[in-house]
Amino acid sequence: MRRIFILLCLSFLAGLAQADDLKLRIAADALTEPKTPLEGTVTKSILYETDGGSFFGGTIYSASLGNAGGLFIGGFEAGQKFQLGADYFIEAALFFGGGGGAGIVGGDGTLLRPRLNIGRKIGDYELSVGASYMHVMGSKISSPAIEIGISRPLGWLIGDGHIEQCTGCTVKAQSPFVMIESVGAAYKNYIPLTDLAVGKRSGNTLTTMQLAGAGLVLNMDHMWGKGWQSYIDAYGAMGGDGEGYAEIIIGGRYGYDMTDWLNIYADAGLGFAGGGDVDTGGGTIVSASVGAKWQIFSAAKLETSIGYVAALGGGFHAIMPAVKLSLPLGGSKYIEAANFDATALNPTHWSVTAGYSIIAEHPNMRYVHDTDTGFLGLTDFKGDLYLNDYIYMTGQALSVTTGGAGGFAIGLVGAGATLPLSDKIDVSAEILLGAAAGGAINVQGGLVAVGQLDVDYKLNETMSLTSNIGWIKAVKGGLNGLMLGTGVKFHFTSFR
Repeated sequence: MRRIFILLCLSFLAGLAQADDLKLRIAADALTEPKTPLEGTVTKSILYETDGGSFFGGTIYSASLGNAGGLFIGGFEAGQKFQLGADYFIEAALFFGGGGGAGIVGGDGTLLRPRLNIGRKIGDYELSVGASYMHVMGSKISSPAIEIGISRPLGWLIGDGHIEQCTGCTVKAQSPFVMIESVGAAYKNYIPLTDLAVGKRSGNTLTTMQLAGAGLVLNMDHMWGKGWQSYIDAYGAMGGDGEGYAEIIIGGRYGYDMTDWLNIYADAGLGFAGGGDVDTGGGTIVSASVGAKWQIFSAAKLETSIGYVAALGGGFHAIMPAVKLSLPLGGSKYIEAANFDATALNPTHWSVTAGYSIIAEHPNMRYVHDTDTGFLGLTDFKGDLYLNDYIYMTGQALSVTTGGAGGFAIGLVGAGATLPLSDKIDVSAEILLGAAAGGAINVQGGLVAVGQLDVDYKLNETMSLTSNIGWIKAVKGGLNGLMLGTGVKFHFTSFR
């Protein structure tokens, strides 16, 4: 299976010269022979697809059916689409990654999941049905699954490599398109409404939780209408109760400019969450909030909001005050499609890394009750946003596949500086802070810090090989060891 996955990745890399577009894929499945509280998952993927049908990208599975809220499995997916005439297609893919949660993955948590789908293209959308097999190592999760999926090109204004002008943006602007508006880091409290339910699976009372996370906001003016945005947020517990809790929420927002420096908004989202004994039932949560966004500096905005979050199938309900610092990417004024000028767009340079990292075994890395040994191996997905040629913001998500720590995951945000040593080689230094939990790894509350050095070797203008060495430390726990990693880094530019 792993060899097949590598071959699919190589076929994708060979087709990059004829790359087409990013697409979003969402699927829901049901296990036909469930042996644990997990009965079904929801899949979220962002895939880069070539004109030849090869695709590769990041995928997250999260529990949605049964009583396994908090199970997350993240990693990479590679595959090939075969056209059957103008509108029909067959799609074969293989996922490699790891994770766990909900107390049902005690071993490594590795998942190699093949799937086969048949589908039809209807306008910009692709609808498909298919089958897959889900077996998570170190658990009793082992079952065929049937799924339905929908995918659509994201229509983002992007270009390959770090460039200054979008040569294809004029063509894209003839149809609805999306622009990346901002990225940000956030902190929020969950204040449980325990008069509705105690909030914990164990029957104990849930107390206030502190969460840290990051998010991406997309400008939907030319897709949904003026003032509309969509967002993707990911959070993890880093203080208070609920150590091990994590969530991913996707939603929509409508905002109104009160002045040049103040915007008020309301939003609603649907997500998947759990862990830390928080009673999210099958894992599906909903949220809604109102807030205000202030322009505090020319390059930053401050957001404050108050909202409500609840599990659809569990006893978790909470009020959620939040604060967020966001970085706008280019202009923010609405532009009529008829007046669209690609030469006036602001470029933002990005790099995205798909890789694998290890944390060396060391004393006190695990809680005393855990008897597993060995290093931790983790899939590693990383995104860098460049503020200029040398300074960048960075976010990183890691999910365990090896080491007897199923369910262990890390989410980080931070900053870095890069220095070119030659036309081919760059070195970078980074400092990151975030949340980690799961797998009986001793993180004591979840707050972790990382410092690391990267070395990149440029293969061409769109792709580099990268390796890194660093150190990870739990602020209060025993996790305190060497990190090593390697991967492939893809460079692109978004326009706003």
